[in-house]
Amino acid sequence: MSPAARQTLLVHACCAPCAAVPLHRLRERWDLQVLFYGPNIQPTAEHDRRLGELERLCGRLGVPLRVEPGPAEEWEAAVAAHRQAPEHLLSPRCRECFALRLGRTARVARALGAAAFTTSLSVGRLKSAPVLFEVGRAAGLAAGVEFLAEDFKKADGQGLSLALSRLHGLTRQGYCGCAPSLAEVTARRARRAAAQGGGAG
Repeated sequence: MSPAARQTLLVHACCAPCAAVPLHRLRERWDLQVLFYGPNIQPTAEHDRRLGELERLCGRLGVPLRVEPGPAEEWEAAVAAHRQAPEHLLSPRCRECFALRLGRTARVARALGAAAFTTSLSVGRLKSAPVLFEVGRAAGLAAGVEFLAEDFKKADGQGLSLALSRLHGLTRQGYCGCAPSLAEVTARRARRAAAQGGGAG
């Protein structure tokens, strides 16, 4: 599809630092709207903090932001069979999480009359672009709206995310968002601390 007519693109955003990359790269080609739907983000204080940062970024850029309610129970039900699977590029837990969030995004895009939708998730180094594209295309097919498959990690997307975060004063986070991810990060930090402490003795 050629976006020369500046059609509307709905961008699913997981957080402001990641969202800044597609918003920066796509704003000359599309009329952008952002969707925040994060039933995976725990605890509630973290969910609200990420939403607040995204509201601030969208306000600065003049991009409309839509917030979809998403109780944690929706996420728990979606990933129940794989909740204990570790986070990695091909994690079945992550795949089910993608399907939940991109499925909702596709339906909202269709309801809004958007020409297509995409996601900021591909900025993340632990997010497999091929898996995201497969899940996104399936969600788009089910909802009847096109999925824009773009790997925002490319062309140093991580570096751009850091630079834009500094530019806009965005708070970055140290884990994906879900409780298992937080537990994994906390355990890794504890192991490193213990190893460093052992080496010092």
